[in-house]
Amino acid sequence: ARRSYGTTPGEQRFVTFTFQFESEIPAPVKTVGRAG
Repeated sequence: ARRSYGTTPGEQRFVTFTFQFESEIPAPVKTVGRAG
């Protein structure tokens, strides 16, 4: 997942959604997702 905030509203919404989505995923799954 992206870790840097974008400069446009669209990118900011995407990053916010990504964080909200990852907060509901178990840690092992998040680790696999980052590795993949």
